[in-house]
Amino acid sequence: MEEKERVCLPPWLLAKEDYQPQVDNDRFLRKSIKSILHVLERFRYVDASAVSRNGHSIQKLITTFIFVLLVALTQSLQFLYMALAWIMVELALAPSRQLSVILKVSFLAMIINALVFLPSFIWLGNKLFWVVPFKLFLTVSSMQLFAFNTSWNDTIRSLRFFKVPHIFIFILHITMKYIFVLGQRSLSLLQAMQLRSVGRNHKKGTSMGALMGTLFLRSQEEAKALYDAMLCRGFTGEYVFVKKKGSIQMADLLAIVVTLVLLYTYWQTRGL
Repeated sequence: MEEKERVCLPPWLLAKEDYQPQVDNDRFLRKSIKSILHVLERFRYVDASAVSRNGHSIQKLITTFIFVLLVALTQSLQFLYMALAWIMVELALAPSRQLSVILKVSFLAMIINALVFLPSFIWLGNKLFWVVPFKLFLTVSSMQLFAFNTSWNDTIRSLRFFKVPHIFIFILHITMKYIFVLGQRSLSLLQAMQLRSVGRNHKKGTSMGALMGTLFLRSQEEAKALYDAMLCRGFTGEYVFVKKKGSIQMADLLAIVVTLVLLYTYWQTRGL
């Protein structure tokens, strides 16, 4: 019986594998992924919860614009207190999750603005330095309430009702859409980079440069796909206003009455 030939394996194949990759600091990747996830979660929540409620979208756009304009122009503390009372009523009727998001953003904007105006109180003794941050809180809260209570399609329809140029609506529409789309793409790239990173990476700048380049190429592909889709669907760059059926609701009447009261109060206190 012939002896079977013995196969000699190379020593490196017989060696025991005890490779231990060096621990690398991936804090930047983790923070970036967490931040993008937070932004995407906010977009998903606003998109899902922004059903048209609390009245007609055109009414809400008009009343919100008048409210922000009056708050910015007024010099009367009495008017600001009345505006605050109306904002508090709207916030009290908002869902709890929506309320927490609105208050976080509004208070953060107010605190940052207060820090900017703080030197005027320290060195100049201006006791009314808090008025501008207070106005900012009111305007940011009002605009967020409008965003949460009005769907994006109804917002575009309302802008076309007031003859806002098509190019402005188009830029705003595409910007809001592709912030979310590119956020998803960048999240996928960051997660892929994190999964493929083994050991210590001494060229993080090169890796991030390659990631940004890939994201730029993806954005070009998305732009070309969007352009081709517009051509196929016959889009000419014009947003047509379509009248939405519906009757005046109690929320519309209430908002109109409150706006008229605010206008009257502003007129009576404009010199105070």
